[in-house]
Amino acid sequence: MEMNSQYNYVVSIISKPPDERQLTECEELIGWFKSRVRKIFTNLKTETITDVIRNCKFERKKPNEVIIKQGEIGEQMFIVLKGSMSVYVQDMMDDVDQLQAINSICPTELLEDRSILGEYRARTGPSAVVGEIALIKKDCVRTASVVVDEEVDLVVIDQELYNRSVRETLERDYIEKRNFVLDNPLFKDLAPKTKRQLIISLKKEIFQYGNVIIRQGMDLEKTYFVLQGEIEVSISAETSRIQYKSSYDEMRSLLPQLMTE
Repeated sequence: MEMNSQYNYVVSIISKPPDERQLTECEELIGWFKSRVRKIFTNLKTETITDVIRNCKFERKKPNEVIIKQGEIGEQMFIVLKGSMSVYVQDMMDDVDQLQAINSICPTELLEDRSILGEYRARTGPSAVVGEIALIKKDCVRTASVVVDEEVDLVVIDQELYNRSVRETLERDYIEKRNFVLDNPLFKDLAPKTKRQLIISLKKEIFQYGNVIIRQGMDLEKTYFVLQGEIEVSISAETSRIQYKSSYDEMRSLLPQLMTE
């Protein structure tokens, strides 16, 4: 209940017109934003975070609203405060043709049939940052479409606010991901467009000592690349027997001395 009250208070401030937001009110929200959107706010100066809080926009979007259309020029980025959205990429069309196709069946912002958007790639939830890559370069074209799954609350940062506040942080993050993709031999044969989409899709995560990254038997949702540090891999024979029963039974018959109960 307390968390809901705090969230409602945050929304009550950032949903005001910017010129009605008091400096003291914005400063009260700094800790809340730093704890929830670490990708952007962790290393920013206090006055920069205050500038974002005081001058961002707040939007609440309904299910099936199209937030970003592949092929359009990027003019703003979004931070998800609540709710979820899905990301789609159409590889069969040029980005400009894709935008025309979306607009032809979606003259408004609502879209019931998502098949025109191409392949589903990811789902984003609270604390996610969306659409920032298209602001790095002037007149940069969106390379994916984003649609609301369940009602979302968004912080909207336009190009001007982006340039004077979060550009340096997000550009540094983008360059790190780009260099990782371009220097990794696993990706050297990918098409340039696929590489760009991969760069956008990458997300850096930090795990503390003792954290479990993957549990044996879990559905595969992510692939991890270790940039720094070490991880320990352990395999449960009992879980393996359940996961791969036919293979396990075959190995037990062929190598009984190695497959002890």
